[in-house]
Amino acid sequence: MAYVEGATQNADTNFDGLSFGNTGSMLSSKIDGADYVIQGRSLPFYSNDVVALGFKAATAGNYKIKLTNKDGLFLGNQNVFVRDNLMGIEHNIKVSPYVFTSAIGTFDARFQLVYTQTLGIPATTFTPNAVIVYKNTDGFHVTTNGIVMKDFLVYDISGRLIFKQSNINETATVLEGLSQIKQVLLLKITSQENETVTVKAIN
Repeated sequence: MAYVEGATQNADTNFDGLSFGNTGSMLSSKIDGADYVIQGRSLPFYSNDVVALGFKAATAGNYKIKLTNKDGLFLGNQNVFVRDNLMGIEHNIKVSPYVFTSAIGTFDARFQLVYTQTLGIPATTFTPNAVIVYKNTDGFHVTTNGIVMKDFLVYDISGRLIFKQSNINETATVLEGLSQIKQVLLLKITSQENETVTVKAIN
């Protein structure tokens, strides 16, 4: 990402580099829905600029967005934030990398690059979109966007209760000991405010 004389916010053959032949997990900038590994943007620089980012997770797990090189005005006091629209977080990657959890898939609306932090981010609503679930060797990892979970009830597709976990009191947990039989599970999560959401997962 660079702000250079002669570039525009649209696709520029002289400044922008399309992503092609990439495999595995990746972060890109988006122009007209396409993925770019290099993007030039127009001058003058405005601190209210918003850069759309695309993210692809080849595997479920923890990821990190890190700012490794900077020059020009970014050597000074200009901050650089990653806005995580799923988690309702804006993190200054000039200070430290942004660490997050993701399920497998392509997420073109989750992240943006911004330069001015939003004041008064609205309170989070507890919905299925606020929950990330992925399976690893040690069980199901469940993370919310800052909402503290109180307990879990896990049902099979017929509605039979097969697992319960209480007194979680965290925004992230691991559900261990579930049967290894491949089946669709329904995870009913209750927050400390006694709000409930139900999400599907495949064992």
